[in-house]
Amino acid sequence: MLRGFLARMGFALVTTVTEPGDYALRGGIIDIYPPGPGGPVRLDFFGDVLDGARRFDPETQRTTEKLGAIDLAPVSEVILDDAAITRFRQNYRIEFGAAGWTIRFTRRSVPGASSRAWSIGCRSFTARWKPCSTICPNQR
Repeated sequence: MLRGFLARMGFALVTTVTEPGDYALRGGIIDIYPPGPGGPVRLDFFGDVLDGARRFDPETQRTTEKLGAIDLAPVSEVILDDAAITRFRQNYRIEFGAAGWTIRFTRRSVPGASSRAWSIGCRSFTARWKPCSTICPNQR
């Protein structure tokens, strides 16, 4: 359940968290590197019960602070789950037409950015631009 939530919020599953937007699973431990200040968080589970939460230094793996609560913000302002991608494709084709177009969404690292981003690749390009609300009416 938490894994699905993190994926929908834009977090990427990695072996070791190193930057905002990463999360890692190891047995009963989930490491999450949320966006914003503060650094990564480690959640310790005993079965399905949260046993503790703490901040840690990603280089030394040592605890820096025990936490009573954490806030997890989305990694991106636009959450690209399967439903959002389908909605975008449908609305894009309605607005611009579909003849010969292939729209691909790719997870990639962006040079100069501290977290991963989504890019949209098309085989063709149009010079007509519309506000995002036209193409993605449910994304604001």
